[in-house]
Amino acid sequence: MRRHLKRAWEALKSRSFDWYVKTAVAVLGVLAAIVTLRPVMPLAWIGVGLGALALLVVMLVGAVGARTRRQQLSELRNAFAYLIDHYRVPYIEDLTIRWHIGESDQHDWLQRVHKTWTEAGDPPLLWRYFEVWGMPGSNRVPSLRELKLKVTADEGAKHECQVLVLEAREWLVRGVVLFDPPLNEEPLTWILELHWPGLWAPLRRNGKDTSTFIGEPPPWTVSKLEIEFIFPPGARPEWVHPQTDPKRTVVDGRILRWSTTHPTPMPYKFEVQDRTRLK
Repeated sequence: MRRHLKRAWEALKSRSFDWYVKTAVAVLGVLAAIVTLRPVMPLAWIGVGLGALALLVVMLVGAVGARTRRQQLSELRNAFAYLIDHYRVPYIEDLTIRWHIGESDQHDWLQRVHKTWTEAGDPPLLWRYFEVWGMPGSNRVPSLRELKLKVTADEGAKHECQVLVLEAREWLVRGVVLFDPPLNEEPLTWILELHWPGLWAPLRRNGKDTSTFIGEPPPWTVSKLEIEFIFPPGARPEWVHPQTDPKRTVVDGRILRWSTTHPTPMPYKFEVQDRTRLK
């Protein structure tokens, strides 16, 4: 019995503030009905009413606790965001961005492959800031549960990676990947993945869509940047913009690839199309 009660209490503590409020309102409704019908109700039902009152107290206490935890988490994220905006360590990176365009909204996802290191004499790198932008017209950022955001280090690596989301709203996801131990001159390859249902919905509707990559200013240095748009089987992908660029290629008939060395911190805009879906 004690074990079951402990599990129930842990479950209650993990609930959100909104859940507590809605449940408390429902309990209040039950209490109001019992009070109204009290003259014609047996004594047993009055006991039920007292039990509901006790449950209401628990709900209200839980609501206060949930809001306190939410405030603490928000303050922690704000403090982390301030620290990241004002303190960045130089590092070097090879970066590959793979946009996986699904046959339906539920199969849109992103994979970013990073190879990160620092130069000799630079401070160790404790975290790597990242931003992922969608485009207006596509679906907005889903819930964190739907994003399925995860980060993994190369098999056999001496480092562990952990991702912390600082903001997820509209068409932006931004956060940091924490490294333990911090990175140094020895390169670490790590992969960030997330699902964004409906990100490429405009392409499926109209046959065309755009994407923009915005580089970060120094001290971030990209040695090599590669961007891929991976279409589903049966698609006929083509480049629309840039129209003529020796850095763009078509691989295996369904992968549009663009690569460059030492990109500048400026927006790079791409437009792609699927001839099978053109209106």
